[in-house]
Amino acid sequence: MQLHLFCILSLFVALPTLAVASGSEDQIITQYIVEHTIGNDPFSLRGIIEMKTASKGLIRQQFDEDFLSRLYVAATEGKDYKIRLVSKSKSTDFQTVVEGFINSCDLYASGFTDSIILHVNNQGLANAVSVSTSVTCPGKLRQKKTMNPSTTVTLLRAENAPTPYTEMYIKKIKEQEAKASEPEQKSFFGNMWMFIIPLVIVQLLSAFFQSGKSDAAKK
Repeated sequence: MQLHLFCILSLFVALPTLAVASGSEDQIITQYIVEHTIGNDPFSLRGIIEMKTASKGLIRQQFDEDFLSRLYVAATEGKDYKIRLVSKSKSTDFQTVVEGFINSCDLYASGFTDSIILHVNNQGLANAVSVSTSVTCPGKLRQKKTMNPSTTVTLLRAENAPTPYTEMYIKKIKEQEAKASEPEQKSFFGNMWMFIIPLVIVQLLSAFFQSGKSDAAKK
């Protein structure tokens, strides 16, 4: 199965100052509130994320009675399903708000089995969120009678994120450009040597004779 990740949109509301708990009693736990909507409808509460470990959590979800029906209609119309995640410290007013979205048809076809990934800074507050599913929209979508939503939550911290290989990438591009230019240079000299060498010889001979005339005049 191919994992399909969709656009991530980050909106910073304030700068965080407190740390998230990683097993130490003296650290503050960050609260993660998930809201959702279909299309351009107003956001409503989906649930609260509870972190079970430093990187894994679960969400206690709640849905309106007609939510699944509205999701099916949105899926047939090609609309997006959006989530908005508010992360904030329980002891301050600092918080961040980030949004992500997925195609409603993909989500509905999966039976609402999705994965939420939080990208957090070293204070534990989210600066990006992604929502995905391993199922793609079928050619003909059938309405489901029931659904049992299931969500996995993963938290990725900034210090554990892969380092971008920008310098290595630029160096590789320059090497490829240099290799690409070598055949052109060889082709130029290979085609023009019969003109360049006689010209160099003429210049050398001219300089030699001019030098000889100058010496004779001095004598």
